[in-house]
Amino acid sequence: MRTMRIMLCVCLLAISIAGYAQTPYLMDPAYDPNHTWLGWYDAGLNTLPEQQGWSITNSPADSQPCMENNVLCTHSTVLQYLYWARTDKYICFPTDHGLVVEFELKINSSQYTNISSNRWRTGYTVWAADHQGRTIRVGIADTGVIMSNDYDWGYENSSSFAPYTTTDGFHVYRLVIQNNIGQLSIDGNPVVAIPAGSANQTTPNRILFGDATYHAFHNAELKFLRYGLTLKTGDTDGDSVVDLTDLGNVAYHWLSNDCGCMSCCDGADMNHSGRVNLEDLAIISLGWIN
Repeated sequence: MRTMRIMLCVCLLAISIAGYAQTPYLMDPAYDPNHTWLGWYDAGLNTLPEQQGWSITNSPADSQPCMENNVLCTHSTVLQYLYWARTDKYICFPTDHGLVVEFELKINSSQYTNISSNRWRTGYTVWAADHQGRTIRVGIADTGVIMSNDYDWGYENSSSFAPYTTTDGFHVYRLVIQNNIGQLSIDGNPVVAIPAGSANQTTPNRILFGDATYHAFHNAELKFLRYGLTLKTGDTDGDSVVDLTDLGNVAYHWLSNDCGCMSCCDGADMNHSGRVNLEDLAIISLGWIN
């Protein structure tokens, strides 16, 4: 049975390689062979995030986001929530393949403020939560960055505030979470790190960006945000090579629909959808030809 599955996947792989340019996933500008991206927002398409599959929260709706020159512009001048989120992919912090969140952002202004003696807020935030509700949150102000791993942004569960000039242009921020440790880099320079929090801190499998703290103002411009695995595209076993072993993993788990988060069917569920199907084979084919 497994031999038949492998033969089927080899045939499908050949078809995928021959026609990979027609696959929407492979055509997406977020593609990077060094990672397996699970989701993204690309302001270069000149559409708002909700038109690219993200859910928006804007309450009260005093300030409206807009597109200007292929950049998402947001601002808040009153206390409000204005953010976007997705929860459609399995995310696991305590693994080697973990999670990477990368975004290019310019802060025009963003407050860093205390709302009590032991809690803080920033005007712009990006955060991730895994399948058990463990969370790492990045607060970005115009004077620097800070990270938290709890629901209430408490100082006792936060990093120190790291001074950084975020207002002098666009910067590429990169949050890598592996084995329950989150490391934030800006333009390739490590800035601050923090362990992931305990379970049940927030909505599971959540990626969020924007003003989600309510107690601080901001004005910012975003070019893109993408998130995914630290694994090379198509690499199911973490050896940095896409080969017959990876194809065999896909074949063995072909049409499985109960892939758990920790193993994701031995890595065969490349897009963390909970299933192994043609979408995963398309990702394998992309890694194969690169």
